[in-house]
Amino acid sequence: MRCFLTYLLLFVSFLSYGQIQVDTSFEGANAQIFRIDNDRNEILFRPALKSNQTTRCWFYFKAWGFKKNEHLKITELNDSRNLIPTYAVYSFDNKHWHKIKGKGLTDNIFKYSIPPYRHDTIYFAAGYPYTYSMLIHYISSIAKNPFLDTTTLTFSEHNLPIPLIVITDTSSHQDKDLVWITARQHAFETPANYCTEGIINFLISKDPMAQDIRKTTIIYIVPMVDVDNVYRGASGRMQKPVDFNRDWDNNPTWRAISEITNLMETTSEVYDFRIFMDIHATFPGTDSSVFAYFNIYDKDSPHYQNLRNFWLTFSSISPFIPSEVTDYSAKNYADRYVAMHYKYIDFVTTIECDWNNTDQGQPWTPVKWHELGEDIGQSIAIYLSKNK
Repeated sequence: MRCFLTYLLLFVSFLSYGQIQVDTSFEGANAQIFRIDNDRNEILFRPALKSNQTTRCWFYFKAWGFKKNEHLKITELNDSRNLIPTYAVYSFDNKHWHKIKGKGLTDNIFKYSIPPYRHDTIYFAAGYPYTYSMLIHYISSIAKNPFLDTTTLTFSEHNLPIPLIVITDTSSHQDKDLVWITARQHAFETPANYCTEGIINFLISKDPMAQDIRKTTIIYIVPMVDVDNVYRGASGRMQKPVDFNRDWDNNPTWRAISEITNLMETTSEVYDFRIFMDIHATFPGTDSSVFAYFNIYDKDSPHYQNLRNFWLTFSSISPFIPSEVTDYSAKNYADRYVAMHYKYIDFVTTIECDWNNTDQGQPWTPVKWHELGEDIGQSIAIYLSKNK
């Protein structure tokens, strides 16, 4: 009985400890509270493992009742340094966010100290939140664009609609190239959604290159694959029974992957499949810039030359500098699956967005991720126009 009561105290979603109170009952929220010290104005927590999760990558909670004339100290415990964000974010209205750098006390304990402010409530998160509702709002805001069609790919295991976006100029009836883009296979990787928004914003824009690519290309985008874990504030990485990005085989476990692979096969029979991209984000616990792309090809492969040409195009128009990560061994990953099933495709690649700072030392923010996505979208247009 005593163990059961302890469990309830640790995992109840709304926790009150005298003065300081913490809420994790809202969409996308996550935290397991260990201790609140009202005298020290401190919250001690770690990310909670929700049901089938195995990795503590995401936290997001609301607190109030703290001493506003003192620093609010928030200390995270975790299993590994790379899971603890070098820069967390805080907000007083859940809309406008500020980055704050933490200080490592040990390899798995990090402390953040938020300066005194005249605000009653604070939101604290591992990175800029991007919830399921934010995606639905974004899609609603662009839904009237004449070159965009939004529909439901399928329904998740918890019955949430999984949005599918299709971009093309339907007035153009010529044979078209096919591009597929997926994002947010790991729920905690919020930068991936901001980057994907940037790609979409360019592709539906009035830019002449965007206008041209819409006439010759049809682009299928699944901007949030793991909607359930995004909605409930779980990390998604290495979840049971299988990680979404380890589920790409001939008999997928998850509905989203099954429907994506089925629709990919159907569309590839109608259009000329040219490019596949899977948008991710790295672990948040690093000080260096780790914006990167994965190469799964041998360097004498024509696919590698296509991939290299794409990133050379990107580098010619963008200030962001990607690193190349070589990986030939991954199994049942999205990029590997597509490369094996569509051997004629120009190239596949996984893009890893960074959380912290660019190579120029500027902080990564939603604005910067939008700019990154716009540059990727423009690079797709340039590459396809030069490689017909």
